[in-house]
Amino acid sequence: MSAFERACELESQLLRGDHIIGLLPGDSVDTLIELFESSDNPLAHEHLGHLYADGALVAQDVERAIAHYSKAAEISDNSALCRLRLAYFFAPEQIDSFVESDLERLLAADPNGDAHLIAGYMSQKGVGLPLDLEAAHAYHTKSAEVGNAQAMFELHILYVTGAGVEVDEDMARHWCVKAAEAGSRRAMNNLGSAYATGTMGVARDPEEAVKWYEKAFEHGHAQAGAVLGVMYFTGDGVDFDEEKSNDYFDRAQAMGFDVDGFLKHLGFLD
Repeated sequence: MSAFERACELESQLLRGDHIIGLLPGDSVDTLIELFESSDNPLAHEHLGHLYADGALVAQDVERAIAHYSKAAEISDNSALCRLRLAYFFAPEQIDSFVESDLERLLAADPNGDAHLIAGYMSQKGVGLPLDLEAAHAYHTKSAEVGNAQAMFELHILYVTGAGVEVDEDMARHWCVKAAEAGSRRAMNNLGSAYATGTMGVARDPEEAVKWYEKAFEHGHAQAGAVLGVMYFTGDGVDFDEEKSNDYFDRAQAMGFDVDGFLKHLGFLD
């Protein structure tokens, strides 16, 4: 078994937590890093890039992640896309060289729409590409057409705000629904908000709002859980249930959401 294969096997064991329950030695993470770094397989650097980018098993380190993705980028479009994305969000001073070397190639073969999505972000902000809201709309549309939920959500926002397009409530709702159905928790939350307030061209419908907030929370949207806590406390769209209300607040807090700050903003706490 090669060093790369041993590292991949050890990585799987570590990610499922075998070291936490004593099935692996305490220095197994160090061993993993050494195995990947000693491997002659360039994709070992892609694995290291993922670990440092996500902060999984090691402290998050964007610079190291980008460096490792760069070593794998010559053979892996996935690595090139990862370093482009990281540079956009965390190291924009580095992005120009990556755009020049990667973007055209990534856009030419983009089955999941991820490259068009990041190009849309860059065009929206003028980072890595010229500021051009019409181009951003075009990039996001191409991404959405191949089923990219994040791009669908971005189109929803563009039609809400009128960035690069005319404000269009019907199109905003259309793309929000499409994004929610494709798995976007932000879109699920926004649909919950639309039905809770009677905006985005829909009638106020608290029961429908609860349905979408629950979907958003199930997909990891912490604020949706806090909103559900309020709805169960006020009996809006559901029967009053203080126990369920507190449970939603506790779970949203456990996910890192500032529930007390949220309740103060709404006037429920002094």
